[in-house]
Amino acid sequence: MSITAAANALITVPLVKTYISLRGSTDDEVLQTIINDVSDDVQRRLCKRTFAMTTYTDEKYDGDNTGTLLLNHWPIDTVSSLIAYTGGTALTEDSDFVVYADEAIIKLMNGAVFPTSLREVKITYDAGYDTLPADLVYAMKMAVAYRYRIATKKQDGVTSVSIAVAGDTQSTTRNDDDYPAHSMKIFEAYRKRARQ
Repeated sequence: MSITAAANALITVPLVKTYISLRGSTDDEVLQTIINDVSDDVQRRLCKRTFAMTTYTDEKYDGDNTGTLLLNHWPIDTVSSLIAYTGGTALTEDSDFVVYADEAIIKLMNGAVFPTSLREVKITYDAGYDTLPADLVYAMKMAVAYRYRIATKKQDGVTSVSIAVAGDTQSTTRNDDDYPAHSMKIFEAYRKRARQ
């Protein structure tokens, strides 16, 4: 039986093998299983978001009588359609609104506001990454290497693990989330923001 990469896998087996200086294919299925599990856990539980470029169609938001709309997904790549209220016409980027991609914010121009409403603001947009940021890839490599070391050395219950990476040994303290503390700090930076 061959384990394949999940659709939401954030990194690849060869990338992890290079990171931990692992040769041969004996543990490829173990690594792929760990990559699939960690990728799913990071996106669903820790960061509460999808990292891959995705089209979000007709997402609905409340209007709050301000000119600012905070979207659920980021970074924003393109906005295909934005309608400020039911029955309204589609707005045009750069003449009716501005996109702040990394902040997931849409700002209306010329003093316009999203009228107070329940789920009448409607937007279709693409958001996410075509290529993951380097720090997120690094955090994933650390997390997968850490889980691999535990899985292959049967080190459940230990409080720290050392991982040899490219000739250098890194020690990390095990935490409640079963990922290295440095990985957790990076994942936290990508966590879905609470709506204000």
